[in-house]
Amino acid sequence: MQSYKYFLALFFLMCFGATGLLSAQNEIQNGGFEEVSKVPCIMSQNGSEFKYVKPWYSPASNSSPDLYSTLGKDKCPAYFFSNINSVKPHGGDNMAYLLVNAYDYVAIKLKNPLRKGNTYLLEFWVANEAKASTGVMNNVGALLTTQAIQIQAKTGQKNEEATIKGRPQVNESAMIEGTEWKKVSGTFVADSAYQYLHIGCFFDKAQTQVKALDGASKFPRCYYYIDDVALYPSNGSPDVEDKITINSLAFEPGSSELSSTNNFKYLDSLATVFRGKKTSFKILGHTDKTGEEKTNIKLSLTRAESVKAYFVSKGIDPSRIATEGKGSSEPVGDNNTESGKKQNRRVELIILKSKE
Repeated sequence: MQSYKYFLALFFLMCFGATGLLSAQNEIQNGGFEEVSKVPCIMSQNGSEFKYVKPWYSPASNSSPDLYSTLGKDKCPAYFFSNINSVKPHGGDNMAYLLVNAYDYVAIKLKNPLRKGNTYLLEFWVANEAKASTGVMNNVGALLTTQAIQIQAKTGQKNEEATIKGRPQVNESAMIEGTEWKKVSGTFVADSAYQYLHIGCFFDKAQTQVKALDGASKFPRCYYYIDDVALYPSNGSPDVEDKITINSLAFEPGSSELSSTNNFKYLDSLATVFRGKKTSFKILGHTDKTGEEKTNIKLSLTRAESVKAYFVSKGIDPSRIATEGKGSSEPVGDNNTESGKKQNRRVELIILKSKE
């Protein structure tokens, strides 16, 4: 069983890349900050511009995270980029922008609560904005909580007195320098059913190292970009070996047909892996939120059945494949946008652990 697990992981890494496998299990919606309702052209003092990056939000009134988008170059005044833009996004067009040593934070509610006792991998990418920064620091991390945190700073209160207190599950204790992207990552065992993720600095100034750059003022400003946030189970549930989103399938609205526009090489590769194994799996169908939910559930089941039929045609025993229709109940994209709806019209493959 163990050798099969390693083979399966290696197969997907070789065929589809680590990023594809990671995104298939990501519990963070909009982890790359790509889904936005508006491209802002200002850096706010109260985090108001971050409201366009749903479902992310600013958890503290003294926190003022911003969004940087390369799409703004064609929409925003040139002066907007005078003190930023020394780093390209790690992926896509957008990234979050935080003054970390002034205790800027971004936060998000997870798609699903974590399962107590399960192991998870949490990671995100960080890079220093050299044009705006007069210093660099350590202690950029991620904190998971069971309840949403909202901090209301009091009049005259210093930023460090209105921090989010807690021990982050993942934290970078080394100095984060340079404009190259650095991955902050780690595994942990969930000791609670965590539902919220926060990114920033969770240590006070006495515990944090800040290094002033050449010519910096007495109080350095440490600006960092954050991008491609991901959280996924390292071992899954006791019965689940892995979970994969079959991204090569692109269903038209209201359709469950596997058309010629789909990449059947992906399905064929999956069939090759599973044909000689005794592992069973479940196929989950999903829809966007258009129409009545009763119709969506039926449509999502039909999509799952279409994929099952394809696998059966490739020689996989139908008794090993279960199907389920989830309707629009588990979105991964924004149902208010066409790109988000397209993400939600998907099929997922739940690989079950072998009982042999």
